[in-house]
Amino acid sequence: MFGVLPLALSSGAGSAGRNAIGTGVLGGMFSATVLGIFLVPLFFVEVRRRFSRSSGNAPAAQPTSTGEA
Repeated sequence: MFGVLPLALSSGAGSAGRNAIGTGVLGGMFSATVLGIFLVPLFFVEVRRRFSRSSGNAPAAQPTSTGEA
């Protein structure tokens, strides 16, 4: 993200086009980062909860050993 910062903050001749491109790229990178870090895990947990409730399948019981061989 820091590599695009000079585009977003540029000044001088032709800076209007650079600002527009830099702002769009920087905003897209920031929103993709937020989506990947926060929202995707939240969606995963929510989908997992909904499907585990609706299926009604409990996990199978683990076999216990009696100590006899």
